[in-house]
Amino acid sequence: GAELAGARAAQAAGDAALGRAAELLATAEIDRDGLLRRPDGELLLAEWVRAELRRTCAAHDATCPAGMIVASVHNGQGHDPGSGPLPAGLPIIVDVFPRHEATGMWGDSTRTFVVGTPAPQDAEPIADQEGLVRAALEQARQAVRPGITGRELHAATCDLFEAAGWATQRTGGDDGFQFSLGHGVGLDVHEPPGLGLSGREPFVAGDVVAVEPGLWDKRIGGVRLEDLLLVTEGGCETLTAFPYDLTPTG
Repeated sequence: GAELAGARAAQAAGDAALGRAAELLATAEIDRDGLLRRPDGELLLAEWVRAELRRTCAAHDATCPAGMIVASVHNGQGHDPGSGPLPAGLPIIVDVFPRHEATGMWGDSTRTFVVGTPAPQDAEPIADQEGLVRAALEQARQAVRPGITGRELHAATCDLFEAAGWATQRTGGDDGFQFSLGHGVGLDVHEPPGLGLSGREPFVAGDVVAVEPGLWDKRIGGVRLEDLLLVTEGGCETLTAFPYDLTPTG
């Protein structure tokens, strides 16, 4: 019970941090070079946004590693935390994983934001990424229950993406879905059960798992969404409360 309360508290801190990220992006101005600037005219840097997210989590009794992800195709890929100016019109991935100080429990969630209107050649592939990733997240949410394995969930996500013409871990390549679907979260931010090719451990009620489907395109970057789910006797409960819209609102 105490650990579950800690997971909820950690995730509440993560939701607040995502809200702060959305606020910073929504109030940014777009300069002539297609970069985002703060209202004071300074460039909106990934490092500055990350510092604000850490301050927000601290205000909610949670600490965050320095490696929280604020990244785009211009300044970060995979688990690179991202650095430098952030672009308009392209996906910006924000991955927040706070640790609740009193219980030591972790949260983990990701949202993707696009500030301004994508260029005509980018709009369709970004929309395609968004639609498929949201479908994959919902498909996994509906399937999570005691007895299922992460390997099964990962395979179903690969099926969905491959049917739409994207590469996956099973088919190889650099773009597409080249990572696991997620991981367990608890007293470590990455712990069993796994949600990838090696995830053979059946879920049990009480497991907390991060489910994070995503698609990467080296031309425009990636769209990734991640929710924290509590496995229940009848399925799962979503602990993440932040919306999925790509357009940030303050």
